[in-house]
Amino acid sequence: MSPALIAYVAVIVSGGAALLAFSLPEFLHLGLLAITAWIVVSLLAESLWIPTVSGKAMESMASTVDISLLILLGFRPAVCVAAIGFTLANVFISRRVWYKAAFNAGQNVLSIGLAGVVYIALGGHPLDLDGHWTLTAPSMMLPWAVTILVYFLANTLLVSGAVAIESGRSLLRTWREEYLQTHSLLGSAALFFLSPLVVVSYLSIGYFGLIFFFVPLLLIKEAGAKNLALEKAKDEIISSERLAAKGLHNTDSRQCFMNN
Repeated sequence: MSPALIAYVAVIVSGGAALLAFSLPEFLHLGLLAITAWIVVSLLAESLWIPTVSGKAMESMASTVDISLLILLGFRPAVCVAAIGFTLANVFISRRVWYKAAFNAGQNVLSIGLAGVVYIALGGHPLDLDGHWTLTAPSMMLPWAVTILVYFLANTLLVSGAVAIESGRSLLRTWREEYLQTHSLLGSAALFFLSPLVVVSYLSIGYFGLIFFFVPLLLIKEAGAKNLALEKAKDEIISSERLAAKGLHNTDSRQCFMNN
């Protein structure tokens, strides 16, 4: 790791840790049952991820749960649940290098926190805590939509920052190449559009309702994996054709030289 990348990771991890410490009292107020149930849901969602086209970053299926938690519980409990779920997923499933795991947890916590602050600033409120909710009221739809946008921008830009430092590319170029491809944007949109269904399912029939949204998540993950495989195959074909053309050009040049 370069000094610049070490400094960047340290800032993100420190900021995430500070937000977690600030959020802990409100998180513990949820109670053991709610904490355990949401951590299990977050862990299951964190286990569904696919690499981006370059393989240097990841697209997590957990964004649906992150947004749903933020809307239902508020961003302070949400960041704690997400951090614990991610940590458990890293230990038992993905097993990333420790500093990459710490960075990813930190940036996710900061992304949820920033989105949560915007949600509250725009008049949003935790739906599961005040007993009053409606998804049709304009007063709720605007905060929800802007929250999703802020979460997406923060999450992808923070990760792109680390990849840009590591690869030597500019931030905007890295962001565009990693996250602004058509299939990636469609996958992200599908995940975010699932969050109202998660919220409605939970508020209507409780934790049992959360089971149903994992089937669409699996379908999205499968579609994303197939798109990634097609992109890699296309790149390999293009690379092979260029090498073949270069070899043919060199052969023609040698023949021309020999004829002369």
